Amino acid sequence: MWLILLYGLAAIWALRTLLKLMDRHKQIHLHELQRKLEQQQSEQDIFDAIDKKNQELEQERQSESRSRAA
Repeated sequence: MWLILLYGLAAIWALRTLLKLMDRHKQIHLHELQRKLEQQQSEQDIFDAIDKKNQELEQERQSESRSRAA
């Protein structure tokens, strides 16, 4: 009887430990995903700024070429 109770307590302890480890793993994984998302957003912001600057330069070139043609 006592042996069954002892095994039951050990099983409960092992299950709680496993659940804590799984929760910790989930937190770490979510943190990594958030970090990657922030990095991708900052890279996208840089690409957007470059595209905007390229469009401005292209508009300036077109304006200059029109001025020379006139």
